[in-house]
Amino acid sequence: MTAGENHFAMIAGGNILINGANNSHGLFWSNGSFVQNGASTVVGSIVSGGTITRNGSFNFEYSEVNDPGFLPTEPPNPVLISWED
Repeated sequence: MTAGENHFAMIAGGNILINGANNSHGLFWSNGSFVQNGASTVVGSIVSGGTITRNGSFNFEYSEVNDPGFLPTEPPNPVLISWED
């Protein structure tokens, strides 16, 4: 791996919520919202089906995904888990 390459992915069917001071490098893919709270830096890519919220001292540096082979090419089919009348 060379500097600047992103080999990490956080993929969520719902929201992604990150709290506290941290530095994160990679792809963040959320079918819901992406929320970053705290003094943080994110380097990589953010894909959000909802809103992107930045609270606190937040820095974002875009970086392309270097290995998109693990990403879905189309939305997944929903699965019914339960039903109540």
